[in-house]
Amino acid sequence: MSEVKTLKMSSGEEVLCKIEEIDEDTRVFTISSPMVLQILQGPQGYGLGLIPWVHSTKRGNIEVSLNHVMALIEPDKDVIDAYLSQTSGIQLATTGSILQG
Repeated sequence: MSEVKTLKMSSGEEVLCKIEEIDEDTRVFTISSPMVLQILQGPQGYGLGLIPWVHSTKRGNIEVSLNHVMALIEPDKDVIDAYLSQTSGIQLATTGSILQG
């Protein structure tokens, strides 16, 4: 599966992650690379940033109970691109950034 989605948690957090599996029987999401959207203040004002959701574990899959997820959302393309860039370390090309000869 491995699709990038936003989980709106019952705690209020918005967690961007890759959905690896959804087990309807146990009511568990298996996710990887979870990042939380945070409002950050910088020199240009406020913006959104991505920070790791779980700090105390090595990278790998995490199981999340469906009971704690209020919504499963398709994020905007710009948010997906930022997430993929941050979790993979690869800077994605943007419109107009490709040099043509």
